[in-house]
Amino acid sequence: MRRRVIVIPLIRNPRREYLLCRMPAERGVYPGQWGLPGGGIEDGETMDGALRREAHEELGIHLATATPLLFKDAVREKRYPDGRREELYMVFLVFDCPVTEVTIQLNDEFDAVAWVGPTDLERYDLNEETVDTFRKIGILPTSSTHTSPPGSEI
Repeated sequence: MRRRVIVIPLIRNPRREYLLCRMPAERGVYPGQWGLPGGGIEDGETMDGALRREAHEELGIHLATATPLLFKDAVREKRYPDGRREELYMVFLVFDCPVTEVTIQLNDEFDAVAWVGPTDLERYDLNEETVDTFRKIGILPTSSTHTSPPGSEI
């Protein structure tokens, strides 16, 4: 099983809204679900370098600050656009990334973005890693009724 170390910017604006991104229905680890942006650290890259590269490539954002927030791991299946599937051991490194007003420029990794306040998070079909992250940092209560749709877990 291949291992991937994933950097995740938890991007929040001055109104305390969090940037969520939706994966296209046919690709990724959580197809069609909303979650946090991010991606893998490439060979020769630092955590900080990867975090800033991913934010810029996926969203067109230049991060000014990034503070380590938490880490976790999981085994997940990734779907590729060509239909291939791969089981991955994923290590998630989450960073707090406050931003001032920014203009989002999506690449093809996501099909939509939204700025969402804590009280509105449960209205979104969040992937399980995003729900877990928001619970661990106290944004969603641990007793929250939010769950991912059946069949989204591996």
